[in-house]
Amino acid sequence: MSPLLQALTPEALLGGPRGRRLCLEVASRLAADSPMVDAARAFGHARFYAANGLGRGESTVYFSPTAKVEPPRPTAAEVAALLDAVPLSSPSADAVLHSLVDTVGAARYWQEPDGDDDLAATPEMRRALQCVARAVVDSPHTQWWTAPIAADAQWSVQFLDGTGRPLPKGRPAAQAFVQGRLDAILDEFNAARDRPADPAANWGGIWWSRPDGLSGSTRAMPGLGPVGLWLVEDGFGEREAVVEQLALPPTLRIHEIDSPEAWARLCREHSLDVTASRRHDWYSTTGRNGPWLIPDWARLQEAYDGVHLTMGGYLSTAGLAIPLDGGFATVLAGWEPDTTYWLRGMPPVAGTRQQWAQEGNSQFWQHASPGVGS
Repeated sequence: MSPLLQALTPEALLGGPRGRRLCLEVASRLAADSPMVDAARAFGHARFYAANGLGRGESTVYFSPTAKVEPPRPTAAEVAALLDAVPLSSPSADAVLHSLVDTVGAARYWQEPDGDDDLAATPEMRRALQCVARAVVDSPHTQWWTAPIAADAQWSVQFLDGTGRPLPKGRPAAQAFVQGRLDAILDEFNAARDRPADPAANWGGIWWSRPDGLSGSTRAMPGLGPVGLWLVEDGFGEREAVVEQLALPPTLRIHEIDSPEAWARLCREHSLDVTASRRHDWYSTTGRNGPWLIPDWARLQEAYDGVHLTMGGYLSTAGLAIPLDGGFATVLAGWEPDTTYWLRGMPPVAGTRQQWAQEGNSQFWQHASPGVGS
């Protein structure tokens, strides 16, 4: 495990769909705290209306008490100019964390990006967000985003349903890979036979590219618990969880995904063709029409004990159409930031087990006794 991972630059942050969205969320939080209240309010309103106007596959209708109202339609250039007019401070730890929560929760790889993602992707907004990206990269609260796996502080998270019963966990690695590889090949065969070749056809299916059927682990944040509690894609509003610390062996073969290039290397080592089964979902989310590959996890387990996605790797890579050789491309989808998937089986539990919950209407995770991330 090398600590010399790829640095996260403002350009890399703004090059990824989730990184751009993070910068937009941070900008909105910083603007809301600006002493220039009128300028901040103007930017907030413009962001809202511009995003609603850009969102593909979405529509919002506005009504007054007596008649339908045509909403304002600010351009991306106008939103960017309003952001330029708001002086922004350095982001606090709270602003960074809650912007991450919103950014990860808004990820979707099975349909078109939402209006905020489209807004952040425009050239005008990418220019205006450069100063925010620099502030995020330079913040003391984000320096761990390019760190390798925290081998001495890995935690698994088991979410509970509304009655306190555990939600389904991943299968043992050997079973998951045998079944997962068969399922992927069968799904690709059936999709090639049954689904339309038009990528814009109204059709959906499997959209993720993480190791299917496995559980993962994350590091703990000081005073906040495991990253996996907070940063959940496609969640169901889970409010209770049990976390357990893992005991990692001293030597591990970990592949670090710190950039789009690091994800592409996995596909170049061993891959599966998933063009037919991913065609429609990944065309919707990336706009690219062409053949697709994902890593062949069953074969990669021969080379690696685990694969860790750094926070910087997630923000610069997730949702991006990454070109490969031979006209193929790939997408990192459905893999939460800082998660390590264990290709040769989850390490044993070290003994620490705690219950965490969100109390009342709070979205803040709390635990009953000290220990996690302290």
